[in-house]
Amino acid sequence: MPPQADRPSSASPLRPGSPLRDLEPPQEAVGLPERAREPAPPAQHTAPQTPPTRLFVAFFFLGVLIFLSAMAGIVFWFQGPNPFLKKRLGPYAQGSAAAGDGVQQAAGVAPPGEREVRVFFTTDGLRLHPQTISLSTPLSDPDRLRFALEELLRGPTSDLFRSPAPNGTELRGAYLVDDMAVVDVTGVIRSRRMGGPMAEILCVYAIVNTVMENIPSVRTVRILVDGQTAPILWDQVDLSAPFAADASLVEY
Repeated sequence: MPPQADRPSSASPLRPGSPLRDLEPPQEAVGLPERAREPAPPAQHTAPQTPPTRLFVAFFFLGVLIFLSAMAGIVFWFQGPNPFLKKRLGPYAQGSAAAGDGVQQAAGVAPPGEREVRVFFTTDGLRLHPQTISLSTPLSDPDRLRFALEELLRGPTSDLFRSPAPNGTELRGAYLVDDMAVVDVTGVIRSRRMGGPMAEILCVYAIVNTVMENIPSVRTVRILVDGQTAPILWDQVDLSAPFAADASLVEY
């Protein structure tokens, strides 16, 4: 009987590629502790920390609101008439259509003579002070009116006084209509402001009181700017209505 070929022993090493070889544990896992072989626990997902965007947006809109309120307040203040100052300025903020006596009659001062005119300037920015100018010959009321206003806008001849009207303001015309005088000046009077509310009042009443001081028949004065009715001089004084004289602003 022919001899049988020797069968490979079960202890013989496995050949490469044998299916049984794939069952061997990976080399890198050999010798690792049991804890390292355990699967990792599932990751715990935490909510991401978002920046305080809501607070930022709230402060942003609050800042915008404050800014807009401030701008509205500035516009409201400078484009008057301002109702808060109306109480303090009284009739000056709204004009005065009520006819009254001339300045000198209200103040108990004799009116200027035929050969003189009296114009009003200021020394302290709070009151109007008269300056008398002599005439070489008496003038008719229309000529007297124009001469007095031209002298007023030309400015004082004494260093003790200063003009309440802006430098460069010129007289365009002056005429009488019944018991009212109409004074037309150039737009410089509006474009070159002299100061605050009191300066605005003195600018207007230097014209009004000068007219009524020298023309006793005049009861009211209307001021035009470049031939047109101006609603406001600078900030507060309304030019749309005629004015009467105000002796309280005059210091003789």
